Amino acid sequence: MLDGLEVSIVNLKYILNNTDVFRIDSNYFLKEFLNDEQKIRSKNHNKLKSLTVSIKSFGAYSLNNEVEYLENGIPFIRGVDMKNGNVNFDNVIYISEKAHKLLWKSEITPEMVLLSMSGTIGDIAVASTNWKYPINSSQDLAKIDTGWIINPYFLYAFMYSKFGQNYFKREARGSVQQHVFLSQIEKLEIPILEKDFVTKIEALVKNSHTKLEQSKSLYHEAETLLLREVGLDNWQPPQETAAVKSFSDSFGKSGRLDAEYYQPQVINLLEILHKQKHIKLYQSCNIVNGYAWKSEYFLESENEGFEEGEPFVRIRNCKPGALDIEGLSRLKKDYVIKQNNVEKARSGDIVIGMDGLKWFYASLIVSPCYVNQRVCWLRLNDNYLITPEYLTLFINTIAGQNQLLREMTIADTVGHITNQSVGNIIVPLLSNEKIKKITMMLKNSVTTKFESQRLLELAKKAVETAIEQGEEKAIKEILCPEKICIMKL
Repeated sequence: MLDGLEVSIVNLKYILNNTDVFRIDSNYFLKEFLNDEQKIRSKNHNKLKSLTVSIKSFGAYSLNNEVEYLENGIPFIRGVDMKNGNVNFDNVIYISEKAHKLLWKSEITPEMVLLSMSGTIGDIAVASTNWKYPINSSQDLAKIDTGWIINPYFLYAFMYSKFGQNYFKREARGSVQQHVFLSQIEKLEIPILEKDFVTKIEALVKNSHTKLEQSKSLYHEAETLLLREVGLDNWQPPQETAAVKSFSDSFGKSGRLDAEYYQPQVINLLEILHKQKHIKLYQSCNIVNGYAWKSEYFLESENEGFEEGEPFVRIRNCKPGALDIEGLSRLKKDYVIKQNNVEKARSGDIVIGMDGLKWFYASLIVSPCYVNQRVCWLRLNDNYLITPEYLTLFINTIAGQNQLLREMTIADTVGHITNQSVGNIIVPLLSNEKIKKITMMLKNSVTTKFESQRLLELAKKAVETAIEQGEEKAIKEILCPEKICIMKL
């Protein structure tokens, strides 16, 4: 009668000793979770509370009423700013010095381990010694100060591993938005492993972070060079806030009467671009939309059969420069096979998310994958000298983004662009030498970013191997890093 069902049998004493709220829901006793617990408890281990100086958040949601979010000031990290084991400062918000002092419990200091406690539970990061401080954070982030009682980089890798992530999945509470609480985080059991192995994990994590910073620096250098070559490196928006147009020069030409379309800053950018050799994007690309894949066939990383699924790009995967391959969802393979007329994007193609409000990022495809609807898909024609890297970078600059934002229409509080909007972008044509240089810089940025992710994946896998098969086996894995592949597309 129980064939095909997963059944775990535990005694009442186990429940009383291991749950603070008498958990009897089946999810809490999944075999995977019980096996993880058994493996950690088979080793020398301790609870996180005993291995740290403090674990805190600012805890009082009412304090939010005293905080005003600013465009400049002290960075205020939220859960949405954490992804793939790192903090992304691109869209971070800011608070004042006064608010920072009020929220003293949520101040971040170097080498703190940060953990998302609600929404996407288990997003993790470690505060870099290279960040510019002070930095603060929301009440939904736990700040773990180890005081080096335990190595913070090892703790970070352990919490990023399947053992840490499964613990937070197991402990999550809530019916709509799930949470874990400080009391649960304190009870996380950490294996105490050999110092030599822990030091090697620290080196991997630090090297990963260094590579990521190098990738960002290379991207910034390439962007700066491109803007300098088109005369926009020191560009400042005009002071005017209004544009005066005749009916024939406005609606008569564009069909648009909204003020956003005629912003002086966009007009000024276009005037600069028109003064140099340029093309419209549709002259160099084939531009199409992705396919309307049915959501019931989507697979996320926690779903059974995920590894066998076909990767596909959604709007959320479109990041400046390179695609977010870590966050790709997948499609059930048998469903994809039935759609045999749908083409895959290939390496060197470009995708742009078509819904947003502040940006429409262009991303390079680095390995074949399918493209979802509301994602614009570009493939360069063979007879053009510009490269995918150069085009991707330009679209993500102020010149490219302002052109797309100008074309945006808003419905239901979300901005939308069309294939025609993308095709009408004016792209400057630099010399072959400059295009090649910019292309190489962006390629190096992308390669370095993936190397950063590979090193982080290596650290995570090594921790898992050390727990399951011992530190000696894990060290051999570290010494043969080619076996760890960040991209399984």
